[in-house]
Formats: sequence, structure tokens, C-alpha cells
Amino acid sequence: MTLQLPWIKRPDLLATPHDSGGWVVKDPLTLNYALLDDAEYTILNLLDGRTQFSRILAVLHLQFPDRQVRPEDLMGFIRALAGHQLIRQTVTGDSNRLHPETDSSGHLRLLQPLFQILRLQLPLFDPSLLLSSVLPFVSYFFRPLFWKLMTFVAVVALSIVILRIGDMRRELPSIQELLGPHNVATMLCVFVAVKILHEAGHAFTARYFGAECHECGVMLLVLTPVLYTNVTDAWVLPRRQRMLVTASGILVELSIAAVSTILWAMCAEGVTRSLLLNTMLLCSLNTLLFNGNPLLRFDGYFLLADWLGIPNLSGRGTAVLQAVLLQLFTGQRQTLLDVEVRKGTLLIYGILAACYRLVLTVAILQFIHHLTRQWHVEFLGGIVSISLIFGSLLMPVMRFCASVFSMLGSGTSGRMKVLWRSTVATVVICGFLVFPLPQTVVVPAFVRPTSKPVFSTLSGLIRPQVKYGEAVRSGDVVAVLENPELEKNLQLLKGRAEELQIQLNAMQRSPATANSELIPTLQEAVTAAVNRQNEFEAEFQNLVIFSSRNGTLRPPPAT
Repeated sequence: MTLQLPWIKRPDLLATPHDSGGWVVKDPLTLNYALLDDAEYTILNLLDGRTQFSRILAVLHLQFPDRQVRPEDLMGFIRALAGHQLIRQTVTGDSNRLHPETDSSGHLRLLQPLFQILRLQLPLFDPSLLLSSVLPFVSYFFRPLFWKLMTFVAVVALSIVILRIGDMRRELPSIQELLGPHNVATMLCVFVAVKILHEAGHAFTARYFGAECHECGVMLLVLTPVLYTNVTDAWVLPRRQRMLVTASGILVELSIAAVSTILWAMCAEGVTRSLLLNTMLLCSLNTLLFNGNPLLRFDGYFLLADWLGIPNLSGRGTAVLQAVLLQLFTGQRQTLLDVEVRKGTLLIYGILAACYRLVLTVAILQFIHHLTRQWHVEFLGGIVSISLIFGSLLMPVMRFCASVFSMLGSGTSGRMKVLWRSTVATVVICGFLVFPLPQTVVVPAFVRPTSKPVFSTLSGLIRPQVKYGEAVRSGDVVAVLENPELEKNLQLLKGRAEELQIQLNAMQRSPATANSELIPTLQEAVTAAVNRQNEFEAEFQNLVIFSSRNGTLRPPPAT
């Protein structure tokens, strides 16, 4: 291909070798960064305003024979360099052929910003002077002694959590209390304060190691305003320092969680204790589910990318997954511009990240539905849900469909082949999703029986007649209480009644006392003694516990 390229590399660009391979190219004017591999960096350096297209292809085939760069790949990459303003045009000419072409998904890119209200950024100021002036006062946080102390604090906090996990569970608020207006407002303030410290940890750590931070602003993350700092300049640092810059936000939140746990254990019941518990949960869960999660583009993701040595892990994983899906649907093998040597790792990451994003999207939709229904703002929740569904679910599907349609062959046979394969793949996937599979769910459950307590109003030694878990019928004896003192009193009452009755009988049989005036008095004494004995015997029956209904005997609740 004979094509004059009047494009020239900008002389003010700063290039630094990256420890994972390739080069980090920094634009000192816009403070944007680009990570180029060796072949891409070679292309950038070959653009001197006079080099022909065929010569660049020849150099690439000679120096990088495994890349198999096609003319359309090279043209697309030069177009990307021009779009990122890493090259400038010297004169007009054949370079007009490099202008972006209108594709079938252009209208999707125009609509996409309208459906990304859950993640918006607003730059506010340049914090570099503030960081440089405050850094001497916070530099002791980077000393080994401080981190040894924080490690000890974390061990103490973890011990408290293990030993007092029951107290924490009892003090946790219910879902209604957690999503109540007052609690949400309080937790929102705590979340914003924690995020300020989180981003300050990134900025000060980057500045401590010599990287720059020229942008600080506000980000709307899931309808929550949080602070953010741009520490992209950390790409020029060695891997170990770069990973420390990335991990500093997580370490700050874990430190806050550890200190809050210790203060919670020392604090008395009240609002402060509840606030400390919520802060501890917020910092730990936020680190586990979001910041430390490598499947989302937060701190954990960049740590994993540096550890694996695969920059732009998410983008490459998504590209490999999309290439596999396009090959499945169209039967055409996809050739990526940068041939990956770790496609298996990238494919696994792309699948896991896509599945987790789907699960997270569904969870956020449920949260928004529950929150807006409790606050009676269902209309606002519907708008946010539609935006989230379109931006997170429908947009990727529409882009994929646009890619499939763009690959339809010009001939009738090629078009029919792609349509037939796409139809079969769609039917197989839909059949797999709707096919009824055996489902066995094992979950903890709490059963609250409709029970009636059985008890005794008297004290005594329990002699069970039925074991816990056995079935009983109404009127069955469940237990018998033994009380020696009450039994002794009952025997005394019986003996007294019998003694009085014997005296009465003796007086009535004797001729000398048959008409005695004492007989009526003695009869009243006998009647009183018998009545007292009967009353005591009726009360004594309370020592026997009967079942009041048919059912199963259960133990009493623990107190």
C-alpha cells in the first residue's frame, strides 16, 4: 500500500519504560497517559511526517513477525494515536483517509452519556500545592514504626470481632432501620468522610514516592457524591511503589475499621457506639465488595493487574471475551491488534468480571427499588433503574449485536452463514438459560412455632415425664415437680383432719358424751380441717404439668 503519512510524533511527549513491558507515554499538556507495547511504540516513533505506510508495515513484519499486523490494524492504531493527540498532522493529504469512519454503533456512543448517571466526574481544583505543603506533616505515616503499630491494632480489632461476634449481631440494625431516612443520611455523611480519607491516602502516597497529582474533584458514584483524585502519574513509578499507591486507600479504610472496632468495644450503649459499629461495617464491607474486589475497576483491580503484569486487564479481558463470542456467533476468527500471549487468563477474567457486573447490577436494582419504595419516591427510582438497565445491560448487548451485523458478508452466502450461525448460537444460549435444572437450595432457616407455654406456679424438683422433641396429646403429663416441704404440710393436714374425725366419732359413740355441747364445735373443726385439706390438695395438683394441646414438646427459650 502506497500511502504518504504526514503525521509526526509530538516532540514534547515523555516516554518511560514500564516494568510489565511496553512504554508509558505521558502528555505533559493534558496530563493523559497511554500504555503502548513495543510494537505500538515503534509505530509512534516511525511517524516522522515522511514515512510511507508500506515502510511501517515492513518494519513491523521484520521486528515483530509474530504480530501479523494487517493494514487495517495499522490504520486503526494510527487513527487512535491521532484521536489521543499523540501525533500531529504536518500537511493535509492522504492522512484524510485515516479519519474515523461512521459505524453502525455511532448512535450508541451518543446515547451512552445519558445513561451513565451512576458514575459522573466533576474536576474541581489542582491539589499539587496543597499536597506538597502538607506532606511533611503526614510523612510519619509512611514510617515502618507506624505500620507496625497499625498491624497490632488490626490484630486486636480482629480478636475483638472473633470474641464478640454475638454482641455485634445483636446490635446490627434491621433492613428497615438501615434504610431509614435518618440512618441513610448519617451513613452518607460517614461514607463521604471515609472516602475523603481514602483518596487522601492515594494522593499523599503518590506524592511521597514522587508521582504527581494535578486533579481532584467530585464523583457521583451510585448517586453518592464522593471525592476522587487522579494519580495516573503513578504509572511512571516502579511496580512496588505503584502497588503501594493503589493499596493505600484500602489500608486507610481497614485502619479506620480497626480503630472503630476497638472504640466500639470500649464505648457504652448509645448513639456513639452504634455509629462506630456502622463505620466499621461500612469500611470493611466497602473494601470487600468494591474497593478490594478485583472484578471491578477499583483498587483491587489495579492491584491484580500489577501483580499479574497485565496492564488494562479489564479492557483486554473484555476484548478477548468479545472476540470469542463473535467467533461463536459468526464463525469468523477475530484478530486483535495486540496478539495476547495470556488469552486464557484474560478470557477467565473477562467471564468472571461480566458475571459479577451482572450480579452487582441486579443487586443495585433491588437496593434502589427497596430504598425508593420506603422513601415513597418510586418515580425517581424508576428513572434511575431504567438508566442502569440501559447503560449496564442493554448497551453492551446492542454493541455486540452491532458488531455481529457489521461482520455480515457482502455476498448472499456469507450473510446467510453468519445469520444461520448467530441464530443457532442464540437458540442454544436461550435454551440453556430457560432449561429447568434440578434445584437444591440449602439455607439456614428460623422456624417460629405457634406454641403455648406450660408452667407451674409452685417450686420444686422437676421430674420430666416426656423428652424434648416427643409428641404429646392434650392432657398428657409432661413433668412432675417434687417439693418435700409441701408434701410434709399435706400429710400434716391429712393427719389433723383424721385426728379430729376420730375424736368426733368417739364422743358420738360414748353414752356419757353423746349429748355433749362440744360435739357441734368439734364438727365445725372437722369440716374446717377437711376443707383446708381439699384446698391444699387442689393447689398441690399444680406440681403436675399437663399438656394443654396436641403437639411436640419444645425446650423453653434461652434467657
